[in-house]
Amino acid sequence: AVVSTQSTGGLEKIIHAESLTEFIRNKIEEHKFHVKIKDIVNERVLSVELRSDEGDNMNELFLSQDIRNLNPRLPDDGEAHLVKLTNVSPEGVLSLQINGYGLTSLGELMKELRDHYETNSAKASDYIVDPQQGQICCSSLLVEGERRWYRTVINRNVNDHTVEVTFVDYGTTQTIPKSKLREPAKAVPNISRLPFQAYPVMLADLPTSPSSWTDKEVEKVRGYVADQTLEAEIAAEVEGEAAYPLVRIYMSSVDADEAPKELNKLLSTDRNLFQTRPSPSQTDKLGLQMGSLSFANPTFIDPQDIVLDQGAIPKLSLQRQAEALISHVDTPYSWFFQSREFHEQFRVMGEEMNKFYSQPLDCPEILWKPNNMCVAYCDQYQGWYRARVSQVSPDGKLLQCSMVDYGDVQKIPLSSVRPLTKQFAALPIQACRAALCGVMPVDGTMVWSEEAKKFFSAAVSERMLWVRLVAQDSNSQILWMHIIDTSHAETDIYISNSLVEKGLGMRPPQTS
Repeated sequence: AVVSTQSTGGLEKIIHAESLTEFIRNKIEEHKFHVKIKDIVNERVLSVELRSDEGDNMNELFLSQDIRNLNPRLPDDGEAHLVKLTNVSPEGVLSLQINGYGLTSLGELMKELRDHYETNSAKASDYIVDPQQGQICCSSLLVEGERRWYRTVINRNVNDHTVEVTFVDYGTTQTIPKSKLREPAKAVPNISRLPFQAYPVMLADLPTSPSSWTDKEVEKVRGYVADQTLEAEIAAEVEGEAAYPLVRIYMSSVDADEAPKELNKLLSTDRNLFQTRPSPSQTDKLGLQMGSLSFANPTFIDPQDIVLDQGAIPKLSLQRQAEALISHVDTPYSWFFQSREFHEQFRVMGEEMNKFYSQPLDCPEILWKPNNMCVAYCDQYQGWYRARVSQVSPDGKLLQCSMVDYGDVQKIPLSSVRPLTKQFAALPIQACRAALCGVMPVDGTMVWSEEAKKFFSAAVSERMLWVRLVAQDSNSQILWMHIIDTSHAETDIYISNSLVEKGLGMRPPQTS
């Protein structure tokens, strides 16, 4: 067939039609193709697929020129899509490249930039003499001994010789010499036509406040994803300016038999990472800024004399919601959470405490007894934590300890227990015990089935969720609360409702 029209299958919703029509005309007009009929649109129009003698699918080629297909974006379709992680910022923003037409076009553009800038000698007019903030340009970097050219945006002039730029297809920011900057090559039209391929997102269930990630946390993310095949899915779209989509990222190793791991879950369950940070003024209240504690002459406290403040229990009024980290789960009627009020002080204390107790110490000998407060090294979490002794073995060599800032119970060898210092006793206990309201076991008792406990734990454990206070038991001090998952785009999910819908719980009887 000799093609003399631009009506091809799959191109019903093309934008920037004028430039695309010209592209199509140049590719197919008066050329021969193999035609496969895809659909009969009406009596006069067929929807067809065109293939060249070499087997090239022309429809795919034309679709790759649609600017919408070139724009990096994760479809909100409930499916995970292949991505590349190119940068992690201290603000918790991840830059992804989405597998598709845009990324393929970027690879072609990089080759065109290299061929142009390396083949043609730079003229005086090619250099950028007076860099301006927001100016789009090209710059070179040496990568593995090879000079590569990238599209960049100038952020600011650092000094007379250097500028800070962002590599817009990767999301990385660097300071480079001004001599590395070039005007965009007019001979490479895709420099201005191809949308920037760095797609900024944030991880669902982790802190998203500015400057919320430490260097350690950034490196932890990079370490997890190294040499992994990544897929990402939209968890929630966030409205407003400068808001980023919340995503979940799944990692597949080279071992095909190993199930993909969820990056979000790995990070959110690490006790030493990703605690939400409030303002510095809150940190100052207890004088626990990083590096401010001095332990030249530590003051160990007699365990009998320690009574930690329970002040971490949030000051919630009835039916008011607050954000909280669910730190440990036993059953729907017994779980623990940490309020956001002391998270920054708690994070700093944890780092200082691990630093202090990891060094040789001249500690007094203690005959540990139940209810004594201590600091215990937990092998499971590889760190030192405040704890309360609940049981002591007959030979005194093994202690059962409640981790007061999390709520779980651990068995700790005597050799891994230390007395608490005055400085580390200042912060109130962080774990608040609560019970889920609005639901009860299906058999009408107070005993939850293993299936119900497993479902509840999977739904809330180590996640930042919203809680709402309904009542407080004056005797046990247990807080009866709703847990609300707000990460779903369409509606908020009450965990009590989920238990009922799964047939794992029922509504309590109404009382008069």
